Amino acid sequence: MSRRNKRDITFTAHVPTMRRALAAEAPAVTHTPRVSTVTPADLPRPPRSPRSDIVVVDADNIVIGRDSRIDVTAALAALDEVYGRLSASELSLAVISRTAAEALDHSVWFRYPRWSWRIAEVGPDAADEQLMDFVKVVRRQRPRARVTVVSGDGIFAGLVADGPVDVVVPTGHHPSRRLLPYLRPAVGRA
Repeated sequence: MSRRNKRDITFTAHVPTMRRALAAEAPAVTHTPRVSTVTPADLPRPPRSPRSDIVVVDADNIVIGRDSRIDVTAALAALDEVYGRLSASELSLAVISRTAAEALDHSVWFRYPRWSWRIAEVGPDAADEQLMDFVKVVRRQRPRARVTVVSGDGIFAGLVADGPVDVVVPTGHHPSRRLLPYLRPAVGRA
């Protein structure tokens, strides 16, 4: 007999002895344990958080000031605020002009990684049109998707006819009057 077989035999010879010793130490079971039949459908559901399915960000509207200048510190602070409030979205698209992206030193790509970034096409309202086209395409696939618009531009009021819309702007920014009924209050404000 090989040495390995002797070990196997020796080991198996001790197993019944170990089982008896463990059985002697274990307390006797006097009842049959009850098996729970709870399914995930039986569990209470947590309240739904106010999150959005789709977020579209008109970054120029947030970044460029009223005087058509870009204050980098204020722009990044405004984007930080909005990004923190909308971190639970499923789909997001942010469009920024080439000029604004260069002024921010292209840091937005890395600073806000959960948003998909695109450079806006050239022309008036080009970024707005890109974002609205994106929402229309996604809503064909998901008709009940909730959209959050990060812009104060009144052109986005046209999205309301197709489904639920929320508007988010950073503190100090004011949306168009057409968007005021859809304004989501900032965290900490009622």
